[in-house]
Amino acid sequence: MVSLNKKSKSRQNDVGKIILVAAAFCFIAISFHQMSKMPPGVITSATTKVSAVENSDDFKLAYEQSYGFFDSIPTEDWERYQDIVAEYEPFFNPNDPLQYCPGSSKRNLEYFNSPHAFWGTNYEPNFSCPFERRLGNNGNGDGPKWVCDPHRIPIIAKGRKEKNPDRSGCLVYSIGSNGHYEFEEGLQRVLGKDACEVHIFDFGDYEARMPKGLNMHYHQWGLRTSKEGDEKISEGETHFSLAQIVKLLGHEDYPAIDIFKIDCEKCEWATVKDWFGPT
Repeated sequence: MVSLNKKSKSRQNDVGKIILVAAAFCFIAISFHQMSKMPPGVITSATTKVSAVENSDDFKLAYEQSYGFFDSIPTEDWERYQDIVAEYEPFFNPNDPLQYCPGSSKRNLEYFNSPHAFWGTNYEPNFSCPFERRLGNNGNGDGPKWVCDPHRIPIIAKGRKEKNPDRSGCLVYSIGSNGHYEFEEGLQRVLGKDACEVHIFDFGDYEARMPKGLNMHYHQWGLRTSKEGDEKISEGETHFSLAQIVKLLGHEDYPAIDIFKIDCEKCEWATVKDWFGPT
C-alpha cells in the first residue's frame, strides 16, 4: 500500500511513504532512511538526485513527492494515483471497524474471527508501482518478494556512489532468513551485485547456507522493539532494536535503507513503530 493523498492542495504537497505489503506478517518496505537528519531507526526517504527530472515540470510532482524515486511519472498520472487513494475507504463496514476482528467480531464461524478475515475484508491495496517485480527464483512460493520498480534503484545507487565512492550506493536490510536466500539472490541478479550492500538478520545459525560471491552479510541477530537505555549496547546481546542495528553496522550517516524486507514470524507487530520513528 502507498499513502498518496490528494484531498486538499496542501496534502497534495505532502510526501507519502511507500509500503508494499506482500503478505500477512511479511512485507517489504521500500522507503528511504534519512539517517543524517533524524534518529537512526527512522525509515524515511533520501533526497538523492538521480536524473534531470527536476527540470521537467511534467515529472516534477511525482519526483518530489516520492523523494526522487519516481522520475518518469507524468503529473496527470500521479494525480490520478492520488485520486484513487483519496477515494478509497478502508473497512467493509465503517460503522463497525472491528467486524471480523478476533475477539471482537460477532460472527460465530472461526473464519470470520481471524486475522486473515480482518485484513482481507477491511483493507485492499490502492496503489501499484508501474513496474513492480517479484524477485527470487521464478517468483512463486514464499521465498520471493514484491519490490517496487527495482530498475530505479541502481540509478539512485550510481548517483550516490559518484558522490561518495568509499561506501555502497544502496543498502538492503533483510530481517528473517531461516536459511533461505531466494529473495536476496534474485535481488542481486536484477540489480547487480555491486549496486546494493545486503545485510541479512536472523538469530538462527544459517550463515553457512548463504550463497558465496555475492554482496551479502549475515548477522546472527534478532530484531526487538526499542526501549529506554538502548543507547548503551551490552556485550552478549543477541536481539537488537533497528536503531541499534544501524549503529552497530556504522550506517548512521548513510542516506537510506533502500529496501527493508521483514519476515520474522510476528515480530513485525512489535517493531513496526520503530521503522518510522523512535517509540
